[in-house]
Amino acid sequence: MSLRALWTNFKDMEGLFAAAGERLMERQRAEFRPVPTELPLPERIERYCAQRARLLELIAPAARAARIREPFSAQLRKNRAWYLEIAREEIETLFAPELASAGQARREVLDALTVAATFAGWSMWRDELHLDVAGATAVLRRMVTALLPAGATA
Repeated sequence: MSLRALWTNFKDMEGLFAAAGERLMERQRAEFRPVPTELPLPERIERYCAQRARLLELIAPAARAARIREPFSAQLRKNRAWYLEIAREEIETLFAPELASAGQARREVLDALTVAATFAGWSMWRDELHLDVAGATAVLRRMVTALLPAGATA
């Protein structure tokens, strides 16, 4: 695509960031397969972590690029908030019994799971610790397993 075609379609960078964010979310939705909530906890965790790894790898190039410009772009911050909201909703739905059994610690557990299962954690494992996808997925699985209350039932 030429620069001329780019600016013919987008009046400014914020418009481009909005369109790019929507397109990336469309790609994620196309790849997303809900994990059945009735599965036993270990299987839910396994399927959830495998899927999160695939989705995080899908968004990784865009997320890395956005991180650089995010402090200067309201749209990129809005895109990130949108992704975080969707990730939290999935965690709350899939692990509802376990979060409920956390009692007063529910919010802390949800916050910790959100960090572990979003690009912040993934980037640390992949970019800073130089783990491969399998290694990063294993760390994600261990964290999710450790964070969820052991006595909860599905």
